[in-house]
Amino acid sequence: MSDDVIDELAQREARTLDAWLAAARLRLSTHTGPMPPRFIAENVKTMAAYMGMTPAAADALAPAMALSQMFLPSAYSSDPENFRDIRARLPHSSMIVRDGVASVAEHPQLVYAAFHMTGFPLVAAMLVPAVFDVHGSRGHVLVAQRNAAWLTSDAGRWVSEIADVIWTDSRGLRQLHAGLHDGTIRRLLILVDGPHRPGQGTHPLMRQAPTLGFKTGLLRRLIDMGIPVLPVTHRWADDRLDIEWHPLLPSSSDDAVATTAGLIESLLQRHPEQWNNWPAARAALTPRPA
Repeated sequence: MSDDVIDELAQREARTLDAWLAAARLRLSTHTGPMPPRFIAENVKTMAAYMGMTPAAADALAPAMALSQMFLPSAYSSDPENFRDIRARLPHSSMIVRDGVASVAEHPQLVYAAFHMTGFPLVAAMLVPAVFDVHGSRGHVLVAQRNAAWLTSDAGRWVSEIADVIWTDSRGLRQLHAGLHDGTIRRLLILVDGPHRPGQGTHPLMRQAPTLGFKTGLLRRLIDMGIPVLPVTHRWADDRLDIEWHPLLPSSSDDAVATTAGLIESLLQRHPEQWNNWPAARAALTPRPA
């Protein structure tokens, strides 16, 4: 693809993002409730507790957290076509995602590992059709049971239209394990599960938040089965969506877990306000019953 074409795609995407951000900033500026909104304020406190921030430093990130976690998702989720037609609306990022999928097309099975950053629905919306384009078949998406209501809403119904959804209940996990073993699940998208209180079955994030960890059971099982895992990270940077493919995780499960921890720690170091799963971390702050 020529540089001129790439530039044109980037400009078209910039126009989409400019419109979304303008709508999000308008919603932020005209918000009539508490500022920051209550759940953002709780997330700021949780972020500060785990990241060792002063209250002032954490409060300074509150507007950016409100924009990326509340008002920007509200802006782009208001029109489900932003997901269904995402390749036309975010063509440059979609090209990056498709190129990443094509680069590992030779593997019979492969798992894409994403992270709890605020643009994940957009990345998923690009990844699933890219899998169909490259492989000619639908991929699978592992979805937490608690998100069932969202997937039946107008904002989330697109997921089941373009991918086969596997739930994290006992029936879904049996389907997952059977499909991985017999090869009927060829391409799978997962969210690395965290953060959680460190303990059995989790790995601590020693560099950034040693009192947090992420669950490693599924990741270790995939690596031990010989199924390659390809991480993809994203973040909002300079009013654009920055998507980055990383090398396949190492074939040793211990090394794969350590590499994944490093990716999460890097995301938290650069943009803790964009980490979208602070509510789970807040639950981990609750003392265990005596």
